[in-house]
Amino acid sequence: MRVPSAFLIATLMSGPCDAGAFEPLFGQWECQGGVNGRESQIAMVWEPVLEQRFVRLMWRNDMRTDDGSQTFEGHAYYVDVDGKLSGTWFDSQGSQHQIEASMTEQTLTALWSNEKMSGRTRYTLTETGMDIEDAIAAGEDWRVFGRVSCQRI
Repeated sequence: MRVPSAFLIATLMSGPCDAGAFEPLFGQWECQGGVNGRESQIAMVWEPVLEQRFVRLMWRNDMRTDDGSQTFEGHAYYVDVDGKLSGTWFDSQGSQHQIEASMTEQTLTALWSNEKMSGRTRYTLTETGMDIEDAIAAGEDWRVFGRVSCQRI
């Protein structure tokens, strides 16, 4: 999928990204829970990168399977251009998703999509860490396929 040229130009022309929306998420996190019906251990890092023009999410999910374990990794690069949060996700399955996001006081909601599917990830800060819920669009509804709880390390 091509990145829209207006997005690319606005990003390159902007100075350092306004990381304020993402700042509460910054740091290293360890998470446990279930993804696609499998027990999962997740390592996650949120950080400003590339001269602080972007915020990168690095995600690694080690899932237990019947014959051992399976690893899924992904990176997302977010930017805040004039209050509009957007980004792109790339992962070890070769997928790429465009992201439109919004941040409330406690929750980053990332709506992601490509030609094949649409989904939603909610990163909700709690008193003790962060809860993450992943869902995929199923008609007018959402089918949750992942729930994990995280602690900052």
